[in-house]
Amino acid sequence: MKRSESTKRYWRSIHDLEQTPEFAAAQNNEFAGQIDQEWTTTSRRRFIQLMGASVALATATSCRWQEEKLLPLNDRNPGLTPGTPKNFSSILDSDGFAVGVKVTSFDGRPTKIEGNPLHPESLGATSTFAQAATLGLYDPDRSRTVIHHDESNAVDKTAADFAAVTAGIAAKKGAGSGAVAVLAEPSASPSMLRMKESFLKAFPQATWVDYSPIARDNEVAGSKIAFGLNARPYYRMSDAKIIVALDDDFLYEGPSALRLMREVTARRKPEAGWMNRIYSIEANYSLSGGFADHRLPLRSSEIGAFVKALRAKISGGTAPTLSAKHADEMLTAIASDLKANNGECVITCGPGQPAEVHAHVAALNVELGAKGKTVDYFKAQANGSGIDAVKDLVAKMNAGTITDMVILGGNPVYDMPADLDFGGALDKVTNSVRLGLYLDETSTKCTWHAPQAHELEIWTDGAAPEGTVSIGQPLINPLWDGLGTTEILARLIGAAQSSQEIVKQTSGLGSTAWRKALHDGIIAGSGAKPYRVKVKELPELATPMEGLELRFIPHFVLRDGRYANLGWLQELPDPMTKLTWDNAALISFATAERLGVKHESLVELTVGGRKLEVAAYLMPGHADDSITLALGFGRTDGGHVAGLNDDDVETVGFDSYKLRGSDAMDVAAVSLTATNKSYRLATTQDHFAMDAIGTEGSQSRLPNLVKENTLDGYEHDSTFAKHAADFWGDETTLWQELDSQKDTNHKWGMAIDLSSCTGCGSCTIACQSENNISVVGKEQVLRGREMAWIRLDRYFLGDAENPKAINQPINCAHCELAPCESVCPVAATTHSEEGLNDMVYNRCIGTRYCANNCPYKVRRFNYFNHNKDAALPGNEVLKMAANPDVTVRDRGVMEKCTFCVQRIERTRIESRNENRDTFIEDGAIKTACEQACPADAIVFGDLLDEDSRVLKAQSQDRAYKLLVELNNKPRISFLARIRNPHPSLEAHEAAEEVVSHG
Repeated sequence: MKRSESTKRYWRSIHDLEQTPEFAAAQNNEFAGQIDQEWTTTSRRRFIQLMGASVALATATSCRWQEEKLLPLNDRNPGLTPGTPKNFSSILDSDGFAVGVKVTSFDGRPTKIEGNPLHPESLGATSTFAQAATLGLYDPDRSRTVIHHDESNAVDKTAADFAAVTAGIAAKKGAGSGAVAVLAEPSASPSMLRMKESFLKAFPQATWVDYSPIARDNEVAGSKIAFGLNARPYYRMSDAKIIVALDDDFLYEGPSALRLMREVTARRKPEAGWMNRIYSIEANYSLSGGFADHRLPLRSSEIGAFVKALRAKISGGTAPTLSAKHADEMLTAIASDLKANNGECVITCGPGQPAEVHAHVAALNVELGAKGKTVDYFKAQANGSGIDAVKDLVAKMNAGTITDMVILGGNPVYDMPADLDFGGALDKVTNSVRLGLYLDETSTKCTWHAPQAHELEIWTDGAAPEGTVSIGQPLINPLWDGLGTTEILARLIGAAQSSQEIVKQTSGLGSTAWRKALHDGIIAGSGAKPYRVKVKELPELATPMEGLELRFIPHFVLRDGRYANLGWLQELPDPMTKLTWDNAALISFATAERLGVKHESLVELTVGGRKLEVAAYLMPGHADDSITLALGFGRTDGGHVAGLNDDDVETVGFDSYKLRGSDAMDVAAVSLTATNKSYRLATTQDHFAMDAIGTEGSQSRLPNLVKENTLDGYEHDSTFAKHAADFWGDETTLWQELDSQKDTNHKWGMAIDLSSCTGCGSCTIACQSENNISVVGKEQVLRGREMAWIRLDRYFLGDAENPKAINQPINCAHCELAPCESVCPVAATTHSEEGLNDMVYNRCIGTRYCANNCPYKVRRFNYFNHNKDAALPGNEVLKMAANPDVTVRDRGVMEKCTFCVQRIERTRIESRNENRDTFIEDGAIKTACEQACPADAIVFGDLLDEDSRVLKAQSQDRAYKLLVELNNKPRISFLARIRNPHPSLEAHEAAEEVVSHG
């Protein structure tokens, strides 16, 4: 099939589009993974490591959790009721900024992260990274002891030994400090900035460099060019009617992504009044691009030319010609919208764009009246020192002028530009000291390594991008006696203090204000005032790059690689590619055809003489003559999940940093050579594919699964989503409906708004954290055995050159006439009187009849005991990550979404204890997916409560249910997606639009 051939057939993936033999095999085996294949030595080893810790961990003696006898608790802290969770406000780091969270703790053990509704950036929502923070806390691969590397031998040392090392560096304060250097990560923490200032006063000749491989420094440099200010843009989307994103995944990337998603999606509901319109111009299909009303695939190096053309269109000048198809039509539509919505529009620019492009975008925002309304500029925080400062540091290291080096966090040996050879330069430093969470690539090259405290183990503070300061309090004592970065700096300046003393001293708060700040999670009134800006003369924009470009981007969930050892994130499918456990070179169909590249073939990329062999992924909607490659993979000392050479654990994915040079950190000229080798990528998109008969049936139903319309179409017919033939009509069923005969107090249901859902995956990780869902690894994902209880189906509409996208979360529908219940021979799946489809794990014998009979394909089977190693001696830390309110399932058991029944029951008990009443106030129960969702796309509640949000949502004109013709009567309703296209582009796109599922 040709890539642009018009087809009305839905396609699930590239394999489906091309009808490959692999897809044909998958069709014939709808329920993937039922035939056990032989394990290879490598795959078996990897699987055992994912199930738990390594063999060495079983004999670890440094764990602080000792054996406890089952005895009455006769010495209890005031206000502590055993088994009752408590919530504490704290913060987590996001690109150097603070995001407020609420942490659930059971008997002093943090188990779940939620958003802090009082924090200006989280607003009660959480990201995938925040949800996985507890897994990082209890990661058995975390560093446990002080290590001294002596002639390539790693020797365990004591905390006293490490204290002597820091004291030795501290003795070099004053005039002789020129041989001392500190390499840290950019941070907006007031305490960190204060300690940095104190250190530089004590070591006036020392070198201090702040470095992050994904620092957002270009936007600060752009503000410097445009306004002469060290400022950072702060977007406000609540009142933005027109949003133009230039190479910017603003709904997912950056420290304000949660807030921006909440603000943008609130204006995607037609019932709420006016709808915003979103344009996305980008090289690779991002989450924001998939959510946009219009999207233009354009090379990253051409964004500057696009800005120049847009300015010309707005002013009435002559716009330069762009390479992208239909670029002129898009420019005309955007220019007309921006001029018609002066003061109610905004243009965003991605962090990978050059400073000059950021400067021109900032000037355009001022000219369009956005300043002070949809964008402000605040004092820049969490700034990197710049690549020139990094080069200067490496030069000093190579010259031998740095004798003592302190590395605080980060992983520069792994993620520094390849041409700088930071690891080689580090070998020339006499005394290198590293504070890190893991004994990783950098720590193994340093003279000394000390374990770093996790964010949930230590007192911290931080600032939001607009300046609001928050206090982060520990939820547990450091498991491995870890230290914080501020504590190390305090030792170096000779003023040893605890992290709490440092943070409290920085805050300057009295006892009452301190307690309030801890309770609220923010220091009220600490936000900064925005700058007044005036546009200066702007430089010319660079011409587009010739030939093929290579884009380096942070990975969807691994970011720069810091989260690579967290299995939850490795197994979360990318929202657009559906890739797990890998990165790949994303390339357009046309470019792949021209270069002789096939999907899942290995290609050799060359940048500046550096080469890397990587798998190719043919990506729908990708810009031509551009390749996108995610960072964060190819770890050699990441851990037993990410890769660990010392223990023969293969690396996951491809190390993109081997291609990245200091002269082209974001976009580089690249050459590609195709090979005859192939590489299998683990995606979840072909799972549950059916045979020819099933495919034909699904094709006829798919238009009723994901319903969408334009705003004009919705206003013409608001009930369009309900126009579906009901096969059963008013006929009665042979199945006895017990719900209608029972006297029940509650009828639980859910509504999911497709107009709000961006496909970010926070719901999936929140469910995994809440419900103790296992990770299975790449080998099992390839066989269709992933365990996620809520999946995100991604549908494409249109040809492969530039399709539209839509996401649909799918979990157990809790059907009132559930087909799974009627086929279970042991009544393991039953219907509760409140309408929940329950699973009785102790009854389940693993027939999997229920999975075969489920039309939504949402039931998961435990082929292995994924929690076996948690019972080994010394592995207590693994068990600490589990939610004690949820049963840990064993091998041979079917499992699926329960509507977080444990939360329902806990709230019911609390309500009865407090009020002696069965009534539960609407909103008192939030499922994990609902509570985490930054887009407010999920609503859960009682359908018997006439004032409940869920009943109101299910009563909307946009509401519809899946597969109603089967008479399952699901308890979940979906609200159809509404787009707001520009009239001139709508007619053009409608003529080309086809529908596809990939």
